[in-house]
Amino acid sequence: MDTFSSYITILVSILAIGKPVESLSCESSADCGEGNICTTSPVTGLDTCYPASCPEGWIMWNDETCLFFSTEQTSWDNAKIACEGQDAALAEIYDAEMDAFVLAEAEQRSDRYFWLGANDKESEGNFAWISGAPWGYENWKDANPDDWNGEDCLHTYWRSGGAGWNDWGCDNTGAYLCQIDPIVNYDECEASPCKNGGECVDGDNSYTCTCPPNTAGDNCESSCPDGWIMWNDETCLFFSTEESNWDNAKIACEGQDAALAEIYDAEMDAFVLAEAEKRSDRYFWLGGNDKESEGNFAWMSGAPWGYENWKDANPDDWNGEDCLHTYWRSGGAGWNDWGCSNIGAYLCQMDPIDYDDCASNPCQNGGMCVDGVNEYTCTCPSGFTGTNCELSCPGDWLMWEDTCFFFSTETTNWDGANVACEAKGAALAEIYDVDTNTFIIAEAQKRTDRYFWIGASDKAEEGVYAWNSGAPWNFTNWRSNQPDDSNNNEDCIHLYWRDWGIGWNDWICTNIGAYLCQTEPSEQ
Repeated sequence: MDTFSSYITILVSILAIGKPVESLSCESSADCGEGNICTTSPVTGLDTCYPASCPEGWIMWNDETCLFFSTEQTSWDNAKIACEGQDAALAEIYDAEMDAFVLAEAEQRSDRYFWLGANDKESEGNFAWISGAPWGYENWKDANPDDWNGEDCLHTYWRSGGAGWNDWGCDNTGAYLCQIDPIVNYDECEASPCKNGGECVDGDNSYTCTCPPNTAGDNCESSCPDGWIMWNDETCLFFSTEESNWDNAKIACEGQDAALAEIYDAEMDAFVLAEAEKRSDRYFWLGGNDKESEGNFAWMSGAPWGYENWKDANPDDWNGEDCLHTYWRSGGAGWNDWGCSNIGAYLCQMDPIDYDDCASNPCQNGGMCVDGVNEYTCTCPSGFTGTNCELSCPGDWLMWEDTCFFFSTETTNWDGANVACEAKGAALAEIYDVDTNTFIIAEAQKRTDRYFWIGASDKAEEGVYAWNSGAPWNFTNWRSNQPDDSNNNEDCIHLYWRDWGIGWNDWICTNIGAYLCQTEPSEQ
């Protein structure tokens, strides 16, 4: 492996350290590390590494199969039923690697026979796996199968002289070997189920949402409008700063699709009174009165009147007081009846709202919408960016972060490269950081051209390199002993790579090389 390829391999390995396994794409379970499996994400549809495990009492083979060696002994047919009772099947062995593992595990146990999932019941001498999988690999012991006295079922068989497979009478009694796919612990948070800014915590095939203030629900799907506060995850409350009589307070709440608050228990009452004491107003109208029957207070909604918290000797109907409000002084807080035409603040209540900012499907091009509090964010698929994933690169360009890059196959001098990029509505590429540089040099190595002009030179002042755009010159990646201004006329920069290394080089501006353009993504 060449030096640069080794560097890239090491870099990728370093970047992967500490990353959740769920963030790693894969081609096979070998890419995922021990205890993990490569399988298709139910969210993205991409092959992804996930933690995998076996049920208690089972062992995992090769991060792809769970095996159960029974201690119970039974016939082949009953062994098949016993495995199916565990949502499994009698094991089937398709290669020497798994066979060696199974036989080694079998030798650690007191039983010498373990039924496998094959027989020749349908066609004597033609053993077949009960799943219908092709019959290829086999590991018969000694002169087996020999169909001695009608032996039609397959089992592992080991003695001190060796181990292998044997045909055996299906009614004989032996232990059995079941197999099942590993239990995959998908990352349920991958689908971003928590709304309104809730934090998702992945569990064992489950998730929980930690909801921010003023939101509630399993997925934090319920919230209160701005300026309201939530009580007990079930009610939104609004303490007005405006003052009004009781009838106008009722109208004001109804104007917000709410109602004057009704308090049914001591827990809510304590919360309301504590919140009221934080405010300059001492009186807040509630949704109760005794207008219809003096002395018999009732909630406007018709809810049963049960709990009450009158302060001092109230209600006292002093001068015809028929409406209910909270009332607090330094000496205590509680309820009071008051004249309905008096002026006070008011307390509205409403159910939490579940407004889905993703309902209009704002994310384009397959982007996944994540609902927030009066906002949403789009998680864009590869190749797209923008608030709504509406931006992408032209067909033969590559996206990195929020920039489109074009590796030319045409070759020209540095000035011609500038003109060619400008003709595409772009500019020669400028590289400001190591991550962008790593991406570009990795892509450059995939191409036949070994030189790519980029947008910097020291034409204005020898030895002082600058980006064409005037952006700050902070990051460089010069090859060893570069820049050297060989022959006193190398003023333009290009990427330069060989099998033994890659980096930046100063070069004569009239030399001929490919070029690298960059532009911003746009709506295509």
